[in-house]
Amino acid sequence: AAAYFKAGTNLLMYICYQISEHGEGDFDHVQDVMPWPDAAQPKFWMNLYDKSAYQSLTGRRVIKTHLPATKVPINDRAKYIAVTRDPKDCAASGYYYFRSLIFGPGTPPPSVWLEHMASKDAPFGRWDAFTASWYKLRNRSNVLFLRFDELKDKPIDTLKRIAAFLDIELTDDALHRVAEKTSFEAMKSINGRFFPAAQSMWTNVNGSIIRKGQSGDGAMLFNTEHLKKFDVDMEQGLRALGSDFPYAEHYSLRAKSHR
Repeated sequence: AAAYFKAGTNLLMYICYQISEHGEGDFDHVQDVMPWPDAAQPKFWMNLYDKSAYQSLTGRRVIKTHLPATKVPINDRAKYIAVTRDPKDCAASGYYYFRSLIFGPGTPPPSVWLEHMASKDAPFGRWDAFTASWYKLRNRSNVLFLRFDELKDKPIDTLKRIAAFLDIELTDDALHRVAEKTSFEAMKSINGRFFPAAQSMWTNVNGSIIRKGQSGDGAMLFNTEHLKKFDVDMEQGLRALGSDFPYAEHYSLRAKSHR
């Protein structure tokens, strides 16, 4: 399960996990049931070589990553599901997340955070690099490329699509269980099972990682002019990488303002 930072990571990996368990999966913390090799502190997560991860009802395990495809070993023995999201919303979600997890009262102004998300030092790298790398592989038989809006707007259809991609047959009852457990309300009710270990003296142990599950937070948090500049930066970044991902169609404020 490959997702850009704050692009719906928990939703995607929880969907994959519940599909692999036919909707009957349970855990005290998500870190106990799947590895995250590129985590800042992977010691908190299941070891990549822990074979108990294969003891799901389907014999499949889920591995989490925020990395672009250029930094992930791609082979025919695995299936890869990648999800991207409007990077302005990723930036907004990241702002609230780091405020709760690390920065506390030292949280920078939103404009400074947005500039950081456009820099080479953005958490786990820039959005354009992640998206371009996975979008390039979208036609491979073992790669499924999704947008966050698809996960949220058409949940049942997308669950069926993911299950079929994973070669997992779900009964109607199992599909219902997966849909119910991966709903925003259900995940919000077990927020603590997804929230990371304390990272600083400012970590809010009751912090929210399953916060809103909606699109549009970027437009609410950041200045419009800053957002337009950010759009241009991401579009130019995609072009520089030779990517034809349709950014304007899905995410550009300029395109939306002309509709």
